[in-house]
Amino acid sequence: MKLLYITENINAVFYSQVVELLNAIAENNFFDEIYLVIGLRDPSSIDKIKELNSNIYLLTFKTYPMYPFCNILTMNSLFKLFKSLSINKSFILHTRIEFMGSLAYQSYLKLNSTKPNLLIDIRGAVIEEVKQYGRMNIVLKFFKLFNYKKNIQKALSNATYINTVSNKLKDYIQNTYNIDTNIISVIPTVSGKNFYYNNEERQRVRKSIGLREEEILFVFSSGSSQAWQNDDEIVKILTQQGYKILMLTKKQYENPNVISRFVPYIEVSSYLNAADIGVIIRNSDVVNNVASPIKFSEYISCGLPIVSNRSVDIINRIIDKTSFGKIMDLPDIDTNTINFLIKLNRYQISNFGRSIFSIDDITRNYMDIYLKMSEGKKHG
Repeated sequence: MKLLYITENINAVFYSQVVELLNAIAENNFFDEIYLVIGLRDPSSIDKIKELNSNIYLLTFKTYPMYPFCNILTMNSLFKLFKSLSINKSFILHTRIEFMGSLAYQSYLKLNSTKPNLLIDIRGAVIEEVKQYGRMNIVLKFFKLFNYKKNIQKALSNATYINTVSNKLKDYIQNTYNIDTNIISVIPTVSGKNFYYNNEERQRVRKSIGLREEEILFVFSSGSSQAWQNDDEIVKILTQQGYKILMLTKKQYENPNVISRFVPYIEVSSYLNAADIGVIIRNSDVVNNVASPIKFSEYISCGLPIVSNRSVDIINRIIDKTSFGKIMDLPDIDTNTINFLIKLNRYQISNFGRSIFSIDDITRNYMDIYLKMSEGKKHG
């Protein structure tokens, strides 16, 4: 059995959500061969991915904008790659996004007379995301939405298995596309192998950034500055109240109470250990409600108590169950709340977080699905 993992672009979450996962899958020795296939606008520009397991084959294909008139170009590029590998039933096709699942499905059918063994990972409510946050003119938005709706329905209707990152997203997919719930699983976002509480790293990093032991440090971490992240609002509210905040983003802030860092993925866990409280404030809408924010997986795995508003269902559920944080609007935070949060046991929070989001547990969940697919089994 062979695995063909198809994703698009090398973005901010590529190493944490793709490379770490595939490396862990490769260590299980379940597949005879594993291929990581990345769709890029310019495949020739790819840099060597040093962190990728040497037993994983890295391939690229050319992609085009996701509009109806470009589908045939991307699909032809993917078809050529499939043909070069003689893709057939000996392959499990695993696509990271549902639109790519449709193109992979159609490309496979051009080579074979039977449907592919296809697992589609769904990371969010993409239609709602384009509607609310898509930065394009009204004509292009119309064509993109039309293209997504048509192809996503086709992909999900023909998938062997579908994975969503939250129970809320599972419900959304089931209801929106009328998909059999028995083929939909829930596997949240990954926190990598380095994400756990380490007091020595905490002390080292706090010393390097000039923090005294008694100083309280909030942290906001993101590889991008999406509109729903509210990073500027978070900085404004916390600094106006005199708190210090570590911003692990590309954006730099000229404020004495803000420590701005944009560090390599391998260093993120050390900085999370140095902080005291993780912050996630998102807009209240479908896009955020169904999400499984990567920063939440990483925060809690590093033992950070969380302050979050009630916009993300998976965060609400965990904090309501464990009290490892506070659900509240950020302006309402006060000394009593902070004193409660910083007295929580970081090791206990970390152990709980890793029991849900660690790469080991996430990999086991995927391996269960791969095993069923290899045996031709369905859920239920």
